[in-house]
Parts: sequence; structure tokens; C-alpha cells
Amino acid sequence: MAVTAPTVAAFEEAALPVIRGLKPPVRDTVGPFKKENGETVPLGQQTANILNEYFASVYTKEDPIVPNPQKVFKGTDEDLLTEIEITEDCVGEKLENLDPSKAPGPDDIRPAFLKPLAEELSVPFTIMFRKSLKEGCIPEEWRSAYNSNILRKGQDLNLRTIDQSA
Repeated sequence: MAVTAPTVAAFEEAALPVIRGLKPPVRDTVGPFKKENGETVPLGQQTANILNEYFASVYTKEDPIVPNPQKVFKGTDEDLLTEIEITEDCVGEKLENLDPSKAPGPDDIRPAFLKPLAEELSVPFTIMFRKSLKEGCIPEEWRSAYNSNILRKGQDLNLRTIDQSA
């Protein structure tokens, strides 16, 4: 089958935005929605209620009771690390220096998500770190990591461990 000029022009018109990496137009509103009886719901509070009911029905509710972390520090109060100061600036700097191309750790939170939120997350993270240090408790999730063994270059069966969550 021979390709005619109008077909090529139509293809180019449709493909050019994709080729150039342009996104198709996006709607900035939702709706209108229809009730089960076919009646159209006006935008506003009723639409918000419909969306709320839908999302509440498809998401699970988390248990509001958060377990306390197990205390792992076995020393005396004199042995506590009291001279360490964790500042919001230090935590924020560490978050800003994350490599967004790295894989997520066991918590499945990607560095590409954390890095742009460094300023906002530095306050709650600092509070968590200070509390953990003060109480001598480290949550179980903080003690897990993804590790892989890889062969050292040029040597047979000589493995080195790579921490993939760092």
C-alpha cells in the first residue's frame, strides 16, 4: 500500500508533540459527575463528597496505634550519647545531597522524592532523630538495608558487600 501525502501529514501532526517530548493538553478540572440515576452533579461540595466517598472506599485505613520501638540500648544513663547535636540544617543538608538516581531502601521511599522536600522534611526528621538518640531506641526499620554481594574484579569467588540503601 502506498503512503499518500495527507496520511504522512496527519502522522507528522500527531507524532510531532511526542517526538519533541511535549505533553498532551491536561484538563485542570474534573467532572461533571453523574449520580446512579443519571442526574448530573453540580461542581462544588457535592462533587467533593462523591470523590471523598470513592477514595475512602478504595483505600485501607491504617491502624492508628503506632507501636513503640523496642529499647536496644543496654548501658547506663552515663553511657548515653549526650554530646551529639542533630540540627535541622545538618539533616536538611544530608537530604539535599541525596542522589535522586539511587534506588529506594527497605522503606520504598525514593531519594528523588526526599531531595526536593529537604527543607520541609528536615524539621520532622530532626525531631525523630533527636528522640531516638535521647531514648536510646532505634526503630526496626532503621536497622534494615538491602545488601548485595558482587564479585571483585579479576578474582574468583572473592565477594564484597554493597549496601544498596546508602
